[in-house]
Amino acid sequence: MSLAELIQDLLARCDEAAELIYAGQYEEARERLGELWQGVGVRPQVASYPPEIAAEALLRCGSLSGFLGHAQAKDAQEKAKDLLTEALHIFQTLNLKTKVSEAQYELGVCYWRAGADADLVEDQAAKARLYAKDMRIAAQTLADHEGPAPVSAAVQQLATALV
Repeated sequence: MSLAELIQDLLARCDEAAELIYAGQYEEARERLGELWQGVGVRPQVASYPPEIAAEALLRCGSLSGFLGHAQAKDAQEKAKDLLTEALHIFQTLNLKTKVSEAQYELGVCYWRAGADADLVEDQAAKARLYAKDMRIAAQTLADHEGPAPVSAAVQQLATALV
């Protein structure tokens, strides 16, 4: 398998895992992530991947860790927040605003699950809303020009719902 094919496969698996996570099918999402999934809160081995791919894997593993860990372990939310924060920083560096918004949303959910005060959760939500405005504009532009969306199917559905 070529590097380009490997990257496409990893992105496709991450997109499919996102759909499964948002559908509440956590075990199926874990299976779809394959070797990327090392367990609740465990950082996937992504050092050799391009930054955007690494961040996507961190986002999916962090999100799934938050959902699975909510029922399994007390420190799972802290570990999930670590993965999501790392993904967030990479997405910010790459200026991928829709992914920044998605990571901030997932962080807000982790803070909420961990029982953080309302101000901290609202701060994460406010940051996500700022980027959501950009998502709505991008979604409308894509709809107007019928162009392919450079985002996961889950984010594309969210953007479509916002327009």
